[in-house]
Amino acid sequence: PMIAALMVMWPSVQSGLERLQPDYGDVLFNLYLFEHVFQHFTSLDIFNPALFWSPDFYWPVANVYTWSDHLLGPSVLYAPWRLLFNPFESYLGWTITTLTLNYISIRWALTKIAKYSNPIFLSAIALTATFNPVVTVQISHPQMLSLYIFGPLLILWHEALSKSTEQFSIARLILLLSLTLLNSIFNIYLAVYGAFCTLSVLIVHLAT
Repeated sequence: PMIAALMVMWPSVQSGLERLQPDYGDVLFNLYLFEHVFQHFTSLDIFNPALFWSPDFYWPVANVYTWSDHLLGPSVLYAPWRLLFNPFESYLGWTITTLTLNYISIRWALTKIAKYSNPIFLSAIALTATFNPVVTVQISHPQMLSLYIFGPLLILWHEALSKSTEQFSIARLILLLSLTLLNSIFNIYLAVYGAFCTLSVLIVHLAT
C-alpha cells in the first residue's frame, strides 16, 4: 500500500513538492485548515476555543469554521508530520499515511468477513478498493480521503446482515452507532454516507 500511495502522489514527490496534485485550489484550502488546527492546539490559543471556530479569513464574522470541513480527525495524522517537517511536506506525508491506513482498514475488515479466503486474494481486493480511480481522484478533495473508519464499519454491517437479532448484541449495536458518529469528525460527507449505510443495514436487519 505504501508503494501504491507513492505512485498516486508521484508527481508531487518527483517535483520536490513544486506541484500539488491535482491543482492548488482545494489542496491549499485543506492545508490552511490543517495548519489552523495545528497552530491552535500547539499554542496558548488552545485555552480560547472561540479563536478555533473563528479563523481570520472571514473576519470579523464569527464561527465561520463551522461552515465547512474542520478536519479535526485528519489533523491527528497531520500533526506528527508537522512536528518534523514544513506544511507542504507534512501534507504529502499525511496523504500517503491516509491512503496506507485506508488499505490496512479494508484489508483487516476483509480478514474478519472472509476468514477462509486466500490472503493474496484479500490483498488484491483491498488494493483495488483503496486505490481505484474513484478513491484516488479524491486527492482533488483531500477532505474525502479519510476512509479508515469504514473498515470497522464494514465488519459491523456484515454482522448485522448475517446474524440474527439475538446474536447481534446491544454492545455491538452501540459500537456501530458510535463509529458511525465518529465519522463526523473526519468529514461531514463521509458521516452522511456512513449514516445512510448504517440506517439501511439496521432496517434490513430488523425486517429480516
